[in-house]
Amino acid sequence: MIFGRSFRRNSSGTAAGQEAQHKALTLHGLFRKSLLVEFAVVCAVIAIPVGISMAWYENVSAGSPGGRPVVVAVKSGESATGVMDTLTKDGIVTDTLAMRVYMLLHGTPSIEVGLYRFFKHESFAGITGTLEGGPDVAEVVVQPGATIDQIAIEVSQATSRSAGSFYNAVSSAVHANSLIGPIVPSNATSMEGMVGTGTYRILPGESLDTLARQMVASYGAELEKTGLIQSARHFGITPYQAMIVASLVQEEGVYTSNMSKVARVVYNRLSKRMKLQLDTTVLYALHRSGGAVTGSDLSVQSPYNTYLHAGLPPTPIGTPSIQALDATIHPASGAWLYFVVISQSGKEAFSDTFAQQLVNEKIARRNGIL
Repeated sequence: MIFGRSFRRNSSGTAAGQEAQHKALTLHGLFRKSLLVEFAVVCAVIAIPVGISMAWYENVSAGSPGGRPVVVAVKSGESATGVMDTLTKDGIVTDTLAMRVYMLLHGTPSIEVGLYRFFKHESFAGITGTLEGGPDVAEVVVQPGATIDQIAIEVSQATSRSAGSFYNAVSSAVHANSLIGPIVPSNATSMEGMVGTGTYRILPGESLDTLARQMVASYGAELEKTGLIQSARHFGITPYQAMIVASLVQEEGVYTSNMSKVARVVYNRLSKRMKLQLDTTVLYALHRSGGAVTGSDLSVQSPYNTYLHAGLPPTPIGTPSIQALDATIHPASGAWLYFVVISQSGKEAFSDTFAQQLVNEKIARRNGIL
């Protein structure tokens, strides 16, 4: 009996224990599942934004190929942050924060002062690659009065291409230009004075032909703006001769305030069949850009020496400004035949007679000009 009761208690205890153990295991399993679910949720909560962020970063940093070119100037003392702000403003960098992350991961490029060609919405790798490569856009400035030789030297220095190649490119551009080509005589000895003043940028890989076409087209736009081609006949000269006059007005007048009066002197002397006797034409014949003209200089044998030869020189002697072009077709009213610089400020005195000219020359000497 004792054994039987003992057996029943043990049997009953074992069943209860098994049930308890089963319940414990079940609860443990549920707890584990709950932890796994929570862990999965946490991972998802973390992974989804990270994935979205990574996708956004990769998309932004890849850029959008095919954007238009943009030239950006990096100035002296400008920081990398400042450069990136400029690139963002110009629509090259699409997201400043992403660009900073990119530089944090890949390093900040070394940046030199100069001009760079980028593209709208360019990839970050392309942007930093361009900056690392250094300035890749050349710049040529054509100043009023510059000769074709001076321009060719500047182009050669900027592009490492020969001056002769530039001359040929300008000649081709002039003859191909529908406005200027028909005006230039077939026997013109040079393409002097056929390019417009201003600043020209040469992009990577750009040919001299492209540059020359831009320069000639710019000059054509100035001719159209001033109406010089149409107005030349009012002065009894051809449009090409008016271009020559404009170059003389530029070189002799220098300052806008003198130009319309210089133009009038040129026309007055031509109408009287007087030699122009302009020092700048002699300097051009001597391939000099300035300085005093001596007595021996005046005897130089050249068709450009207007002390020896009557009429206009055979070609322009430099690049006229738009102010000189305008003065050429809007000369001041007057009977002047002479002029001379009388002050360090560049002011010129004009006179009708040689006697008055001599008086003005004395003033010039007194002021240290002659």
